Amino acid sequence: MRRYRLKPHIYSLFYMAHTKGTPVAAPTFFADPRDSHLMAVENSFLLGPLLICASTVPEQCSHELSHVLPNGIWLRFDFGDAHPDLPTFYLQGGSIIPTGPPLHHVGEAKPTDEISLIIALDKD
Repeated sequence: MRRYRLKPHIYSLFYMAHTKGTPVAAPTFFADPRDSHLMAVENSFLLGPLLICASTVPEQCSHELSHVLPNGIWLRFDFGDAHPDLPTFYLQGGSIIPTGPPLHHVGEAKPTDEISLIIALDKD
């Protein structure tokens, strides 16, 4: 159901990809190409420039789960459906993404469905 909640955001990303040529998904180091630590990150990716989707599977030979995030404020959030098998989302501080209602399939969507905004505050 998460992917359907993110459908308005993903739709916006594909529109931007079509009109401006920006990537829909990219490696995490695209958020800060100067940060050499991000070059080795293999357990997360950017979904657009503002949202990181991170794996919940610990690194091999480790029982610890850690996410390397770009510099700045990255706020963890979920849709109230946290589960060990679902990815963790981080939204960049100072950004807003649109979300839709929880659906079981796209056929349930209606043009009158409400859009919610997830707002991540920055330090100011």
